[in-house]
Amino acid sequence: MGDADITAASGDIKIPSAGDVTVSTASGDVRIGEVARTIAVKSASGDVGVKRFGGSDIDITTMSGNVSIGLVPGLQVKASVKTLSGDFRNRIKPTEGDRTGSMSLRVKSFTGDVTLRSAP
Repeated sequence: MGDADITAASGDIKIPSAGDVTVSTASGDVRIGEVARTIAVKSASGDVGVKRFGGSDIDITTMSGNVSIGLVPGLQVKASVKTLSGDFRNRIKPTEGDRTGSMSLRVKSFTGDVTLRSAP
């Protein structure tokens, strides 16, 4: 699995899978499939969606856009989520047994909702 390092002024960005993802964009949605290690996204406007994350570190900042992240079950999550005028939804399903790893999650969204969910 290769890495993705993308800078764009406008337009949607789609990344099917990657080890590490770094994205900087002024406008447009960012859609990420499966990520194995880290995600760093900075977006002025546009939604950010991550289908499946099983890595160690997520850092997402968006001025106006919703953020949705699917987390692999069994991870211990240390989360910092901030949104000024949006809702936070934790839809992660509880799992039994030992944790398979840990991860750090930081999300800042000034005018957007943030949703965490269990990945498929």
